[in-house]
Amino acid sequence: MAKAQERDAPAQARALQARWTEHAKSHPLAGRDERTLWERFRAACNAVFEARDSQRKEVDSRKREQRRAFDELCEQAERLSNGEGEDDEVRRQLRELQQKWREAAAAQPVPPALDSRFRAARSAVEAALGARRRGEEALVWQALLAKAALCEEADAALMAEPPVALDAESLRGRWARLRHCPRPGSGR
Repeated sequence: MAKAQERDAPAQARALQARWTEHAKSHPLAGRDERTLWERFRAACNAVFEARDSQRKEVDSRKREQRRAFDELCEQAERLSNGEGEDDEVRRQLRELQQKWREAAAAQPVPPALDSRFRAARSAVEAALGARRRGEEALVWQALLAKAALCEEADAALMAEPPVALDAESLRGRWARLRHCPRPGSGR
């Protein structure tokens, strides 16, 4: 049956029922014959209505499944925004989620609330990555400033008249502690 016919079938069944009623009044049959024919006719009409209801349930079920899929993608993106994991891994997972989102959205319209939720989660992930990168860069700059200060301290001691004796072991220890600073973009 074509889609238009399937859509019109319940209305056609109701119209046939009305015609049956009119015809039964104008052409009465024996009670048993009429009842037998009516039950067959009613069963056929009920099959039309049940098919429509079944189709509606199937469509509703498919929509619920698709909504659940969108919800799950939103939840995964929200979990990524916690800032846990290496930057490269978080970026890879975010790209995968965005690809899944695009594929799901191509197959089914996205409810606006879920679209907003996904965009907000994606922005939160990007903001967390940016904040982490800026924090790591700040640590690098602080370490570089501390190393520069240490160099200036050593230079000042050596340039003093008479030169000031330096505690080389203390100087090496302080330098070694500064050497273990993160590199920008290393993801911790």
